[in-house]
This record gives sequence, C-alpha cells and structure tokens, in this order.
Amino acid sequence: MNPLTQLIEAALFASARPLTVEELATLDPQAGAAAVRGALAELRDAFATGDHGVELIEIAQGWQFLTRREYAEAIDRAQFALRPRRLSPAALETLAIIAYRQPVGRLEWTRSGAWIRAP
Repeated sequence: MNPLTQLIEAALFASARPLTVEELATLDPQAGAAAVRGALAELRDAFATGDHGVELIEIAQGWQFLTRREYAEAIDRAQFALRPRRLSPAALETLAIIAYRQPVGRLEWTRSGAWIRAP
C-alpha cells in the first residue's frame, strides 16, 4: 500500500462523515484527484475481502468506512454504535433564554395576589 493510500485510510477512519475526493485531495497537495481515486480503489479492493468487518463505501458524494451488513444486527444489539444525542433547535433556544435571564428562581404566590421570587 502506498503512502497516499495509507494517509487516506487514516483520514477516513478518523472522520465521522463521508469525505469527498476533493477533501481527500487536500491531504497531499501534490496528489491530484486521479491519484486519490486510485488510492480509494486500492483501499476498496483491500477491504472487499471477507477478512474485514468494515468496507469502504461511496455514499453521499463521499467515501466512508461502514460496518459490513452481516455484522450490523449484532452491533445494533450490543448498542456500541450509539452516539450522544444532540439538542434540538428548540431545546437550544430554551437553554439560551434560561442563560440570558439568570438567575432563575422559583416564583411564589403571595397573599396580595402577586408573584414574587422565592429566596
């Protein structure tokens, strides 16, 4: 395996999203898009054998290592692939409002019929 192929393999392994040929070409400015495509073909062929639990797939106009289909069910069962959930835009907006209006306290109803902040 040539150094460009190894560099691309490392970048794809480290990335959580598919990488395009143009993005991969920035790893080595002297290598062109044709060299990157050749390295991707070499990698795909190397991982195409049944000896590996992952395969190199072209997806979403980019390339990414994915778990082989025959192992996907076992991985799902073990829940290794769970990623931390991100906050929705509504939840982020709520947190921003709370942060802006600090300190947030509990309100209490008084006998006079008015709301006051509890100590």
